[in-house]
Amino acid sequence: NAVIPGPLANTVFIGGSFSTVNGTAEQFIALLNLSNGSVVTSFKSPAFNFGFVNDLVMRGNELYVAGVFTAAAGQQHQGLVALNATTGKLDPFMDVQLTGHHNDSGSGAQAYVGATDIDVTGDGKTMVVIGNFKDADGQLRNQVALIDLSGATAVVTPWSTTGYAPLCFSWS
Repeated sequence: NAVIPGPLANTVFIGGSFSTVNGTAEQFIALLNLSNGSVVTSFKSPAFNFGFVNDLVMRGNELYVAGVFTAAAGQQHQGLVALNATTGKLDPFMDVQLTGHHNDSGSGAQAYVGATDIDVTGDGKTMVVIGNFKDADGQLRNQVALIDLSGATAVVTPWSTTGYAPLCFSWS
């Protein structure tokens, strides 16, 4: 689902729904050497409880991961995590939880809850996340949230919109 440049020359991150890459056990995220296609073993992402990765963004040595999951490395992380881009170690800095099915009426599309796409400003201070969620850290944010990354921990900003509040069509 995602391919972005890696932290070292001649490397790329891949993200998606997989459990092995070139015969090596890798779940949802891997760092590959472009010279020979091998997995860079110095990077090891945490174990996810289920789901898949939809998007990846790297700023500095922070790898932001968006997808459908509720835990990483045995800790609650609903839809978003941050990893050390060199080692893959989970960074507790990102603790924003995306919860609640957007179509909570029982009618309409019933996709997995989580993040579909993310982007981070060039200065690394703000993230936008879109996907199938009703709340971001318990704050009503129908399908889109802005997250402040400039402090000691990531926090949902006061910005919100009702533009994406209507339920999706059941056939979409």
